[in-house]
Amino acid sequence: RPTKPFLLPPRHADNRRVFSYLRGRGIDPEIINHCIKHGLLYESEQYHNCVFVGFAGDKPAYAMQRGTLQDKRFVGEGVGSDKRYSFSLSGSGETLYVFESAIDCLSFIELQRMKTDELKPDNYLSLSGVYRPGEGRHSELPAALQEYLSANDSIRHIALCLDNDEAGRSAALAICAALPDKYTAELLPPQSGKDYNELLMLTKGIPPNIRVRKPKERRER
Repeated sequence: RPTKPFLLPPRHADNRRVFSYLRGRGIDPEIINHCIKHGLLYESEQYHNCVFVGFAGDKPAYAMQRGTLQDKRFVGEGVGSDKRYSFSLSGSGETLYVFESAIDCLSFIELQRMKTDELKPDNYLSLSGVYRPGEGRHSELPAALQEYLSANDSIRHIALCLDNDEAGRSAALAICAALPDKYTAELLPPQSGKDYNELLMLTKGIPPNIRVRKPKERRER
């Protein structure tokens, strides 16, 4: 749990860079605008980062920042963030879809919308990072998942949409083992690509942004 008071990063006057960045990742404007309208997403003032906000009740308690520059990768939590209240979207359904990142979460929603042309009333949660079960001890649920289930009694089914790599698969299996018997669970990794944003970009034919090192960065062989 955080040892410092929670502070949201200062907001920029608009969300143009965040909007452009997420559109470039394949996410539809309707989904982006929905998150901005409900205070779940905005652009930071100084570095123009995407700020994904999580709430404890009606109060912000968590912020995950994602850089919008194509040639640099930045991911970091806001000061005093409480991981129990990570980024989530709640609906009226009994299924909770669980992801490693907020962008994967929004990408999955976009893939659903592409099939049905509407937003489903399901529940979505980002763990804000890969869950690493401890060796030689009983696995516990990630803090964000445990808190979400405690606050939402209507959830009955957990769909684990973690990354399609060794870390994601081992984390999904550990979560399944730690879930109480009243929940059913399924492993739902992306069919192609490492994560659901890669799958979305492949589906839409968007080329990945690959950083190429400049000549002075290359080592002599």
